[in-house]
Amino acid sequence: MGDRLIIGFGVTPPGTLGDEYRAHLDALREQAERLTAEALKRAQDSGVNVEVALVEDRASSAATGSDR
Repeated sequence: MGDRLIIGFGVTPPGTLGDEYRAHLDALREQAERLTAEALKRAQDSGVNVEVALVEDRASSAATGSDR
């Protein structure tokens, strides 16, 4: 039908600053990439136009596009 599927994954570590924040963010991004890879592959193998969006936000806010 020509539609595109976007697999979204919100990542946000505790805190907001410092080396610990960056380390948490890097670890969460790595985990998000691993977790979404299988879904991405399945969709592509099925001929679905798909992309992955890793969003630096709480999952609930990332899904709705709002900051609650």
